[in-house]
Amino acid sequence: MVELILSGKASSTALANAHDVDVRVVDAGMIQSPRKPWPGHFIPQAVAPGTADLSQAPAMTVEQFDMVRALGAAEAQVAIDAGHRLLIAGETGIGNTAAAACLTHLVAGVEADTATGSGADADAAMRGIKRDIVTVAVDRLGGRNDKAKLTAIAGCGIVCATTNSIAG
Repeated sequence: MVELILSGKASSTALANAHDVDVRVVDAGMIQSPRKPWPGHFIPQAVAPGTADLSQAPAMTVEQFDMVRALGAAEAQVAIDAGHRLLIAGETGIGNTAAAACLTHLVAGVEADTATGSGADADAAMRGIKRDIVTVAVDRLGGRNDKAKLTAIAGCGIVCATTNSIAG
């Protein structure tokens, strides 16, 4: 997906091009970087090669969280310095709907079953497994309401893209 975005062939870049909008792609923590040569709008700043499996352990360390959050803040500042008044951030990844469901369940208090969608065409059985993973990952936090909760359940892309909207 990242290679499609970088080549301008993804729907997000087609929309951006149609509206004369700048696109920057930040590698905050891809398991594998896209193939070279990289265009100028690719920023390789990976903090880690992906995040840990949140069903088994915290997704990242507090240090990684802080580094990714700082990266997101720096990218937002680049946009401000370039004179942009609107920043639309997004992320791509595998398992990102599970992390988003964990955040929705924890932060918004939405029940895990409601917060958990099918993701990439998962059937009912897979959705049930995903819901159970979301429940266990959030329950493992023991009701904590601090930065540690986010490091346990959020991926690099989510933290980088939402840096100014999440608790520190």
